[in-house]
Amino acid sequence: MTEYFQIVNLTCNHMTDPIGMDERPHFSYQLTSRSPGVTQAAYRIRVFDENGDVWDSGRVESDRQVLIPYGGRSLQPLTGYGWTVSVWDQEGNCVNGPTARFEMGRLCGFGWPAKWITATLITVMVGNKSTKRSESTAPYMRREFEISKPVADATLSICGIGYYECYINGRSVKDTVLDPAFTEYDKAVLYKTHKIPNLRVGKNAIGVVLGDGFYNAATDDVWNYVNAPWRDHAKCILILRIRYTDGTVEELASDGSFKGTTGPLLTNDVRTAEVYDARLELGDWTMPDYDDSAWNPVRITKAPGGALVGQYTTPIRVVAEYQPESVERISDTQWLVDVGFNTSGWLKLAVDAPAGTEICFRYKERNDPVAEEKNAIWGCLKPNEKETVQTSRYITKGQGREIWHPIFQYHGFRYVEVTCQSGIPAEMELTVQEVRTDLREAGGFTCSDPVLNRLQEITCRATRTNFHHMPTDCPHREKNGWTGDAQLSAEQLLMNFDGAAAYDRWLDDVIRAQRPSGQLPGIVPSTGWGFNWGSGPAWDSVCAVLPYTMYLYRGDTRVIQKMYPTVKRYLDFCASMAVDNICAWGLGDWCPPKTLEGHQGCEVAVTDTGYYYLDTCIAAKMAALLGEQDEAEVYRQKAREIRASFRKHFIRRADTELELINCTASQATLASMLYFGMVEPDERRLFLDALKARIHALDDHFDVGILGAKFICHVLIDAGEAELMLKAALNPTFPSWGYMVGQGATTLWENWDGRASQNHHMFGDISACLYQGLAGIRPDEGKPGFRHTVFRPQFVRSLRHVNAWHDSPYGRIVSEWERRGREILWKITVPTGCTGEVILPAGTRLADPVQSLHLVSGNYQLRVLPE
Repeated sequence: MTEYFQIVNLTCNHMTDPIGMDERPHFSYQLTSRSPGVTQAAYRIRVFDENGDVWDSGRVESDRQVLIPYGGRSLQPLTGYGWTVSVWDQEGNCVNGPTARFEMGRLCGFGWPAKWITATLITVMVGNKSTKRSESTAPYMRREFEISKPVADATLSICGIGYYECYINGRSVKDTVLDPAFTEYDKAVLYKTHKIPNLRVGKNAIGVVLGDGFYNAATDDVWNYVNAPWRDHAKCILILRIRYTDGTVEELASDGSFKGTTGPLLTNDVRTAEVYDARLELGDWTMPDYDDSAWNPVRITKAPGGALVGQYTTPIRVVAEYQPESVERISDTQWLVDVGFNTSGWLKLAVDAPAGTEICFRYKERNDPVAEEKNAIWGCLKPNEKETVQTSRYITKGQGREIWHPIFQYHGFRYVEVTCQSGIPAEMELTVQEVRTDLREAGGFTCSDPVLNRLQEITCRATRTNFHHMPTDCPHREKNGWTGDAQLSAEQLLMNFDGAAAYDRWLDDVIRAQRPSGQLPGIVPSTGWGFNWGSGPAWDSVCAVLPYTMYLYRGDTRVIQKMYPTVKRYLDFCASMAVDNICAWGLGDWCPPKTLEGHQGCEVAVTDTGYYYLDTCIAAKMAALLGEQDEAEVYRQKAREIRASFRKHFIRRADTELELINCTASQATLASMLYFGMVEPDERRLFLDALKARIHALDDHFDVGILGAKFICHVLIDAGEAELMLKAALNPTFPSWGYMVGQGATTLWENWDGRASQNHHMFGDISACLYQGLAGIRPDEGKPGFRHTVFRPQFVRSLRHVNAWHDSPYGRIVSEWERRGREILWKITVPTGCTGEVILPAGTRLADPVQSLHLVSGNYQLRVLPE
């Protein structure tokens, strides 16, 4: 009989004990056991409230552990539920798990019994526009209320857009920042649910301050945020629901009884300036018994238009706090702060200085004024905005130690120029606060090569500092959700981080961004910009590639069901645009090394028809998973037609010599054709040899952009050519990842030469190739979420050891190997309830011939020898 096992890590919709849910719950859990081979034979899930069970699944004969859907009666708004799971193993042993919780949101997109409110408005000129718009300088609003009996619990539902901070009785209601997430506000606005533990019998006070965020972005930029269809002054809506110990319920709603004013936050903008004058602080305005007689009644204002949707995704937080690497005194009036690496967030100021001392912060990627100005303005802000790009200003009140940081903007930076024209105060301290989506680490890769370790480090830093409720392209110049960057980076992000909940929320924005024709923009959310430039199949494929990657890596069938209609509409749009099944619009293999001697590009029609084919294949798989077999066969047939058209248009069959037509035989072209499966099995060696020859002809360099970088690395590792992949990737000269590392990159660059942004993640898929090609950790499409793991490493000669791990939905997977003379010692861990399969590289064998290549859960130590 097996040793008893444990049930751990209960989650609901990818979250631990979420509150404010507006969607159907789906339950996941993991098993752990010290005995090998334990498997789940059946489960039982119970969901209950204070009155008893609301759903009992009964015993279900299944090994399913991930995203099991709730199947009970309708769940009630603002109601908390507990849930637990029991599991039987293959020998009939039963274990009961711990209790987890979830709480529903208001379940009402419109018609809240509350009003949208804002404070006194002012009118300003925006940029060089001839029209005027109503702007708010950051409304401060408050209300006092009385409680006459003991409180059992209290729940605040609040949406403040662009951003909000909220306090009750002097305490913030949250430990997060930059809420809520950016959306197309005329389609959906996100509210958050907070539990309020500090209400008391007697007087209480609630206070809210609002920032403009992306809702009221006043910066004159090329993406047209200044003319966004939703754009208006900052506003909020809230309901505080109080349940008393006697069972009665009372609600306090935002309405005309609130009072408002302006305060110390003079300006705020997500891309330019936030200015705070501490001399104008309002005192204890979030506490009861505050004198607000000089405040004015708030204004009832128009709703933004979108449905109110609960936000319960992975939040943005101050995730780390550390000291700068150096602070250099440039002059009596200026310091230069060097964090030591690129990051996202802000500086926290602590200062003791006379009243009226103005301290200015300018956040930069590099200590090069000419390069930094070009980076900040090129492709982004109009020249009249350049003086305020990535800046903040604090004006002291002169009453002892003052501590401050921005609250309604974040920056991407390594350096900060700190200027005080009256002289840098003697008593001033600066601390770096890293601000981003709080993605939990879910993987790690290290090896014997310090350059490769550094590459993994800067890839992960670029990835996490570019996630702010959405996968952005860069945290400084743009802060946009470029869809191509997201789909290219998805595999490595899901290997390195637990990004499922954050991706799931952002995919709702992708759905909302789609036009009735099926067309998608290049950035999501979009103001309407990006439909006619910046999109195309390689970028738009995020609608298919990202959900299918989530299915493959996280076992998420729920996202397949959600995104399938969007994929269908998008493929209809592609069909309307394609000529003989060839798609020839989009950005193509973006950011190739054009200055490389001998550079050859790749035609857009090659890459984007390839994505059209891939999306159609994914649609067929989605349909089959959803039980739509007839539709699956329609898409399979369409995929065959696209592939045939592609081959007719670009490939002329040759037995011994490669011959392409209507395109260059570049590295990116060859890699695209191999990656998308446009090459017949008996042609693969010919194409692969041609690709290798072109790499060698450039002294072992890749000549590819962001699409080709993904294709070429995967093609090489799948062909057993990880040694060549590593050699080119780590080549110390331009263009390569090794060149980036050698030039001191601390995050991945936008271009191979580093002349543009120095913090992009779109070249980051190399990290996924390290897990797959070197450690050999690969998901199995037949048993997704790593229910079955294929271990297929390559023991490259250039490395002495490789160590990798990944926290799958079922538990931790480990693959570690080390050279010991001629022998390779390989350690593998398969999570409880899962299986694995070992595929040895060509030319190797197991030292122990009785060792099975088919693994059940447990820890293994294999000895591998050359043939």
